[in-house]
Amino acid sequence: MRMKKVFDFKTFISLALDSETLPNELFIGSLDDFLTPLKNLTGGKVKVFMPEKDFKKVGAPLFDKIKSFKSDATLTIVSVSDLTYSAIKQAIDSKTDISIAVGDKYLLSAVRYYSSLSKIPCVAIVTSPSFDKVFSDNVYLKRNGEVEICPAKKFEKVLVDESLILKSRSENFAEAYACSVKKLTSLIDYKMGCFLSGASVDEGVFSLVKKAVNVCLSAPSYENGKSAIIASQTLLSIVIGKAPAIINSGAETLVFALSKCAPESKDCKKEIISFEKVLKLYHAFFSNDFSSLLSTPEYFLDIEKLQKEFNISKEFLLGNLKIPSEKRRLLINLLIDKTRDDFLSETTAILKAFYKIKKYYSSLTGVMGDGNISYKQIKNAVTLSPYLTDKTSVLTLMRDLGVLSCAN
Repeated sequence: MRMKKVFDFKTFISLALDSETLPNELFIGSLDDFLTPLKNLTGGKVKVFMPEKDFKKVGAPLFDKIKSFKSDATLTIVSVSDLTYSAIKQAIDSKTDISIAVGDKYLLSAVRYYSSLSKIPCVAIVTSPSFDKVFSDNVYLKRNGEVEICPAKKFEKVLVDESLILKSRSENFAEAYACSVKKLTSLIDYKMGCFLSGASVDEGVFSLVKKAVNVCLSAPSYENGKSAIIASQTLLSIVIGKAPAIINSGAETLVFALSKCAPESKDCKKEIISFEKVLKLYHAFFSNDFSSLLSTPEYFLDIEKLQKEFNISKEFLLGNLKIPSEKRRLLINLLIDKTRDDFLSETTAILKAFYKIKKYYSSLTGVMGDGNISYKQIKNAVTLSPYLTDKTSVLTLMRDLGVLSCAN
């Protein structure tokens, strides 16, 4: 039996990026190595936040070291039952000089959001592998099961410690793995968006995203495949921080929609379902000529239904709606006709790889599995997702051309 290779996280990152590409906020290394730059930031009154589950693993020793900086440090342990992050909101005040968030993407987002509201600098110590938006201008705030997107000031420093993140649950790696590989459909949306707007495809961005996805796809070939997933998320976080055009793709908006339609489902399930459904919808779209389809979108009926069923602001949904003129519909159909073959070859290749992707994803979720999302929940989420952003994706085009209502 052939021995699996060992993935070298540090070598991969150094080869994938040059010093100019690395954001100043990013610190890649051990927690102990991070203490010196952290000490330089933590004068005065320091508020440290971490979830209950991380306290023994990293919290207690880290907090002891912060206190040794002779700063006025207080610790807030966030309970699993605190679904609105009220403890964070209450603890951060105008007397706080800096906040330190230790945890997963939701806790990091909550601390960054409330720190930003109070104009307080914030530091992140990542403990979970799904963190591709840690350098984004927005936070993806989970409150009461639903995800909200809110603007927030960026972190002062972000620590990515491979050995620390590797302690996270395997299910979290399943989520990060699906989050990375679904960027294959995001790249389709990115290219289509560029074609429609007349902008040039940024080959540097495209290349880095492909590199991040490919290293994630190669995870099963490594003895320590989880390290490859962390590397993928690190690379994606840098790209997304510099090029937000890659976010709010069809698959991403479907994840947000599922947080509304299936809030109790596991995050990893939302990620893989979004990837699979969008991939198959896109493949069907490029496999057929829908230019003479007589079906038309029912924008306002959709919005009325979505507002009532999910208590979403009608103004928000209408604000994201851009109804194309007949002339633009014609231009869109012409563009799709010209690019169909190239996009179809991409969706075909991804579909061929999907069985192996799903197999590795399932191995990460373990024997407990990833739970269920019903057909009705998926159907509602597919209807909702194009209304959650004003950005054009292939999913948006499918809605505007009447194809999505047929698919539903």
